[in-house]
Amino acid sequence: MSNEKNVCSRSWSGLRSTTITLKNPHDKLVTVSDCGNVACNWPFVEDSPIYVPAQESVDVTLNDFPGDDYCYCTDGCPGIQPFDTNPKTVIIT
Repeated sequence: MSNEKNVCSRSWSGLRSTTITLKNPHDKLVTVSDCGNVACNWPFVEDSPIYVPAQESVDVTLNDFPGDDYCYCTDGCPGIQPFDTNPKTVIIT
C-alpha cells in the first residue's frame, strides 16, 4: 500500500497511525478541512485545515481508530469529476 495519496482523490485507504503524504499534482493550492459532518470524522492527527501547495506534498499522520467513518473536504481541486467531489472518504485499517 502506497503512503503517497492524491489529496484530490475521491477515496483512499491507509494504515492507522502511519504517516502518509498528501500529494497535490495540480496547479493551485488545495485546502483540506473538516467537513463539519457528524457522520464522518476527521482522519488526521493534525488540526484542520491543512494546506497543500500546488505541485507539492505535505506529510500527515492518520488517526489510530480503525473502523470509524473518516472523511475530509477540499477546496482548490480541479472542477472535473471525481476531483471536485466532497467529502473525500478515507478508510483506516
